[in-house]
Amino acid sequence: FLRFQSIEEEKGKDITEKMAEFLADALEMSKQEIFAGMDEIFKIHTRYTRRNKLPREIHVGFSKKAVRVEIIQRARDEPWKYKGREIIVLKQIKSKRHKKIMPIFDKTTN
Repeated sequence: FLRFQSIEEEKGKDITEKMAEFLADALEMSKQEIFAGMDEIFKIHTRYTRRNKLPREIHVGFSKKAVRVEIIQRARDEPWKYKGREIIVLKQIKSKRHKKIMPIFDKTTN
């Protein structure tokens, strides 16, 4: 999953359509290519968004890794803007992988 922060919600507009338009413009691809690469999409309130009174995060799962990698690279090179606000793109680490990584950073091991 990729997490997108600071995208304003609009009443009556489908979030899938909105994200496809935004990503198609940012990546200079067609909306059909973006739709083909998207797997699932949903909005989530996080502690960070509640605390800072920001719009809900939009989590997008991609079926094609190439699209995901392209988004991460482009967002890192230059910040994206949507309706005057800077969009922050974050990676989501799966919990299974995170549990495998955790023992490496255990302070009790020498």
